[in-house]
Amino acid sequence: MNNINPGNNVSHSGKPNPYTSYANSKLVKPDPVQGGEPGPDEPYYGVGFGRAVRRFWGKAFVWRGRASRGEYWWAALFCFLALFACDTAATAADVALFHVAGDGDGPIGSWTDLIVNLTLIVPLLAVSVRRLHDSNLSGWWVLLPAVFQIGYIAAMAVAMFAGGAAGTVMGLLTTALLVVAYLLSEVVLFILPPDPRGTRFDGPRAHR
Repeated sequence: MNNINPGNNVSHSGKPNPYTSYANSKLVKPDPVQGGEPGPDEPYYGVGFGRAVRRFWGKAFVWRGRASRGEYWWAALFCFLALFACDTAATAADVALFHVAGDGDGPIGSWTDLIVNLTLIVPLLAVSVRRLHDSNLSGWWVLLPAVFQIGYIAAMAVAMFAGGAAGTVMGLLTTALLVVAYLLSEVVLFILPPDPRGTRFDGPRAHR
């Protein structure tokens, strides 16, 4: 096996180092003076919050191609802030108009949560798939956190309806473990570094 150092132009065997050309051409932040951006299938390394959000919406239904870690995490932050802001405003409206407790269970809060979540879910899934592509992983890996999420919801239901203290404790412990697994899978999958082989997901004939 050839030892390849990404910092050198050639490997120890004397062959060209493919990682160097990738690093020089793909991992460079576009010149902000010229306003250039990577192509539609390429990740935007070094992207800021504003451009990440713009690409998040502009590629809301784009499943091929790749997304950088910045594109994903800025988008995730935007979704969190959007949900928080909308929920806060809707709860305040429920309290003022319907005099309900400020717990988000009023009619405005319930409908707002539903609409905002439905609006964000597809673009967030799309950028998640593209982030996995940038690490040379199939987009189907996005289902792994969902499996843990469904699991801990089911375990929570079992804990609520289980008979006896032992069943309740076991259900709660299972729920806690699945929550930890869900959070770890979310973090680990989406902080993986870019892999130049992820270019196989670019283009109209890209594999999922």
